[in-house]
Amino acid sequence: MSKLDYISVKGFRSLADVQKLKLNGVNVLIGANGSGKSNFVEAFAFLRALRQGNLARYVAEAGGANQLLHFGAAHTSEVTFKVSFDNEASKYEVTLAATANDGLRPVVVLATQSSALLDQFDPEDVLVADRTDGGTRFRRLDGERLGSWLEHYSLGQLWEKNELGGRPAPERQAVG
Repeated sequence: MSKLDYISVKGFRSLADVQKLKLNGVNVLIGANGSGKSNFVEAFAFLRALRQGNLARYVAEAGGANQLLHFGAAHTSEVTFKVSFDNEASKYEVTLAATANDGLRPVVVLATQSSALLDQFDPEDVLVADRTDGGTRFRRLDGERLGSWLEHYSLGQLWEKNELGGRPAPERQAVG
């Protein structure tokens, strides 16, 4: 079973900005009424609902996004959760933005070097990070451009063959 290293929460209920809170196997929360203990526990219920595909129902049962965002949508436009497992071997981040109809819309960002995980996504879901001229450049994969390759190889296989970029390599210099 994976071990949760830490959690970061920004903009959820009273949790304005909790950064890399390390967690043990047992964590006992103490504090005055209204200090945020229940909101911290509720953050895990929120993540469970998100993972199970029940975000809309969770938000509706909570009374809308305005009730979940720190000081409401007028003050906080999005909520962000970051979690790390197994000594940072796996890290996940999700940001949810408030919508006009008092809901939350996910913006999911996950970083991986797992070709098996990469195979679970469409090319248009993938951003390739490369170092160029001392900085990081991102580009989105183009499924149409990769069409003939994808008839014979998976995305993970193409990444392993360095056909997509994003693999360890000497830093490139920008052209032009």
